[in-house]
Amino acid sequence: MVVSRLMRFFLSLALLLSSVHCSPPVEDVRDVEKAEAPSFDAAGVRSFLETAVSEGRVAGAVGLVARGSEVLSFDAVGMADREAGKPMEKDTLFRIASMTKPITSVAVMALFDEGRIALDDPVSKFIPEFGKARVLKGDGSLDTVEASREITLRHLLTHTSGIAYRFVGTEPISTLYEDAGVSDGLVETIGTIAEGVRRLAGLPSCTSPGNDGPTACPPTSWGGWWKSFPARASTSSCASGSSRRSG
Repeated sequence: MVVSRLMRFFLSLALLLSSVHCSPPVEDVRDVEKAEAPSFDAAGVRSFLETAVSEGRVAGAVGLVARGSEVLSFDAVGMADREAGKPMEKDTLFRIASMTKPITSVAVMALFDEGRIALDDPVSKFIPEFGKARVLKGDGSLDTVEASREITLRHLLTHTSGIAYRFVGTEPISTLYEDAGVSDGLVETIGTIAEGVRRLAGLPSCTSPGNDGPTACPPTSWGGWWKSFPARASTSSCASGSSRRSG
């Protein structure tokens, strides 16, 4: 099924997703276009990038600033591969890490807008390995209990799936993820995304989806962070200019 294949791809690409960022209303955009454009210091942007390289904060960088369809500055500085002596180019490819989240979220919400999926669809509908979720008891041990519910697309979009990051350093989650070869952040990835997702699905979560019940999540987990935002933000769709919410 086409939708199933699409969802498997998008969900595998970024299981921990961010919410969709809506564009401003048309009237606001027109107001901006009518306003007098501020002056722009292209040399200052390049200087900033060069300083970051010279101070050793980055090996190299590419910076592009545009206003509407006009490119105001486009610079490549430093090295793309310092050890190999390869200079940075304007078309150098980068690992974009967490910026896959808005890309994936838009793709998910586009499918939602087309009526192909529901936000409360379980992830196991597209990735069956997530159908038998277990949760750490939260007492510091490796003991687990059955999750109170399955992870849904809504949970992924709102960072309330119970899936954590290895690099946060909270035990026993970090060790479990490391031993299983689950990668996160800008680290070397073992195998394919699909293989990594299957390994992740076989591990216990730090809390039940929706942050319900016992928790072994770190205090700064995404689930707690999300609670400071309006719940409706995760369910409004901007893909076709609508604000339809899932029931």
